[in-house]
Amino acid sequence: MHYKGRAQCLVIRDGKILMVKHCFEDDAHYTTPGGGIEPGETPEQAALRELQEECNVTGGIVKKTSEWKCPLDDDTFLYTYQVDIGEQTPSLGHDPELTADKQCLAEVRWLALDEISEVDRVYLWSAGLMSIPEFAREVGTWVREISYPSRRGESVMKIRLVTHADIPKWIALSREFDCYVLELVPDLSEWYNGNEAEVSFEVYMNAKIAKQEAFMAVDKREGCLGIIAISKKNNNITFFGVSHNVDVQSVGHALLTHALAQLDSSKPVRSNIMASAAPRFQAKRELYLACGFAHSHDSTECGVPVNTFVKR
Repeated sequence: MHYKGRAQCLVIRDGKILMVKHCFEDDAHYTTPGGGIEPGETPEQAALRELQEECNVTGGIVKKTSEWKCPLDDDTFLYTYQVDIGEQTPSLGHDPELTADKQCLAEVRWLALDEISEVDRVYLWSAGLMSIPEFAREVGTWVREISYPSRRGESVMKIRLVTHADIPKWIALSREFDCYVLELVPDLSEWYNGNEAEVSFEVYMNAKIAKQEAFMAVDKREGCLGIIAISKKNNNITFFGVSHNVDVQSVGHALLTHALAQLDSSKPVRSNIMASAAPRFQAKRELYLACGFAHSHDSTECGVPVNTFVKR
């Protein structure tokens, strides 16, 4: 029998789900390990092969959790299996169909439900997550309230101070850009842990929050659209990120304008932009230029190459 479609794995450990981050030029999202079924494979074989390719672990099928037909193609099915990998430690693998410079796999992580975007969670429910007892019990503890994710480019937003409760959102926003960092340096350790000259990201976030120097653009449901942080002492912009799910120009302009209003316009304002050729970073450079900045020089920040822009 010839199977057509995708096969994927639900791997659970300590209430968390094994997820793989995929990065593209205009999008970044998490999915369960999986991929297309090759000729001659069963869905089970395809799911386990993809798990090994993407996460460098082997596993055994526990049960099938879902099978459904693609609404856009009657001949294509999506098969999902709960898989046990024992005590193995997953690590980032590769897509053998792509060359080294075209890899879209960016990260392998264990994620709890509240660490996964609502859009990505939709696919977990369709994959049969409710057939896993611990997640069925988890849903039973939830209150009934209406929530709905913002649409891409939605402009209804406000800008407020970042609080300590927002740190997970700040980390999640930063993680959206990990794939671009990895295009420039071999690993993320220095980027997040700091070095002799620069503090860790965790210390940095807490300091900015304590000084009320970090601001978040949120939608009407308090979803994070972007964050900008400043140093009033040095008259610099020290962090500037806009989520992949919204328009860089509209949200970025609002955040940048807000930050500049907090700084001393009689003195130069500096900001670093990661030296990536990705369209989102080019859009950020264009935004800086439109707001009166000019490229000054190139340097590094936590070991990552950056372009320094100055507004005089």
